[in-house]
Amino acid sequence: GCTDQTATNYSQDATNDDGTCEYPTDEVVQQEEEVAEPEPQPVVVDEENPVGGPDDLL
Repeated sequence: GCTDQTATNYSQDATNDDGTCEYPTDEVVQQEEEVAEPEPQPVVVDEENPVGGPDDLL
């Protein structure tokens, strides 16, 4: 068993350390950040120069 008290699987009943001790990792698990959806922008209509008007014809 594991006789190292700092191990996560320490066994107080173990009398001989058999090399199976496991230790916590210092790895930091990153969580995905939630990305906010962009706010819709208002549509600006230029009534004096509309797209597709007579000035746009070739």
